[in-house]
Amino acid sequence: MWAFAALAFHDNPLLTALSAAASATIAGRPTEFGPQGLATMAWSLASLELRDGPLMEGVAGVSLQIGLESFKSQELSNTAWAFATLKVVNAPLLEGVFVHFRKKVADCKAQELANTAWACAQLTWKDETLLHAVSLRLVCVVAEAEPRHLSSTAWSFATLMLLDLPLLEVVSDAAVPRISQGLHFEVQALSNIAWSFATLQVRHVPLMHAIAGKSSASAGEGAAFGAQELSNIAWSFATLSILDMPLMAEVADYASRAMHQFKPQELGNTAWAYAALAVRDTPLFSSISDVAQLRVTELTTEALATIAWSCSELRYLDAQLMHAMATEAKSKIREFAQEEFRMLLWALPHLEDKGLSLALSLLEEGYAAPRHVTAQCLSALLAEAEQRGERGAEASLVRRLRGAVPGLRSLPELSA
Repeated sequence: MWAFAALAFHDNPLLTALSAAASATIAGRPTEFGPQGLATMAWSLASLELRDGPLMEGVAGVSLQIGLESFKSQELSNTAWAFATLKVVNAPLLEGVFVHFRKKVADCKAQELANTAWACAQLTWKDETLLHAVSLRLVCVVAEAEPRHLSSTAWSFATLMLLDLPLLEVVSDAAVPRISQGLHFEVQALSNIAWSFATLQVRHVPLMHAIAGKSSASAGEGAAFGAQELSNIAWSFATLSILDMPLMAEVADYASRAMHQFKPQELGNTAWAYAALAVRDTPLFSSISDVAQLRVTELTTEALATIAWSCSELRYLDAQLMHAMATEAKSKIREFAQEEFRMLLWALPHLEDKGLSLALSLLEEGYAAPRHVTAQCLSALLAEAEQRGERGAEASLVRRLRGAVPGLRSLPELSA
């Protein structure tokens, strides 16, 4: 099976038959498998995306039976990577793998460190002792680390929300000169490093400028950016409040042409990034609007709120888009988080014609759900109604506000 995995050969009927034969062998003659064979079996299944639960459990059982202390660091790393890739959680096996990997970490290579950290992140296995050992070892082997090893390790720590400043310093110190010297850095590696530093709120300006320059150059040279990479890069720079106009222009141009590939979260993150940095790119937002309207039923409550807020913040007010999102929001009213609902109610009134009416209609849907509406939401709508001279809306909002804030019960009644 290793040969098929190495060649990325996907013949499902044949692979299924081989998998069944391997399961029978492991169950009937487990002593035929040693650490290398077991780790290779697991790695092959994961590489081929063949999720054979019984076979993976067989691999786990025999591995524990023969003793994980007999596994080399690479075999432990490959086993962890395989189980994480296939999302097979065998707690006794994984706990043993990580314990023995930590004992052998002094001999590990960069790829083994990266794969093991990645497995922890994928499995949400926050073993801080193990990950601290990974961080310390990476300092010793950083010279041999490839860009994907650096980015994967940083991504893993960020995914687990584990702030390890020495590790991030090692990653940045290794990445900046390599990027600046024009050495090969895959788009995904650039995106993952940027996302990791932004997620952990570490504002390393030289690193981000190096990533910006390399990303802009790669986009101009026709490198294949995916939707996730584009949105992550834009989101990362906005989160760290670093404005690089050449980068934002390149990302906008590329994203506008590939917007049909964007998932709801990627649409929202991209829109938010440009709004947060106050970059109004009309072609980009036109593309976001077109795709959002076409796939409005797929938009999550977070995407609905974020896109509406971003468009309003930049005064890109597409009436058809706002109407479509307001209508969709009503059907998902019970799913909104409080902050998402507030963002949407703030955004809609900026649409000059029917925006306030859309917001008030959505507000009533919120009360009928029923859901709590904060005084902050009501105050923002009341200010908008007052500015427009909408007496009927003012009266309704004052009554709502009086009910929401007991101390305001003395507010005078307003008539329409």
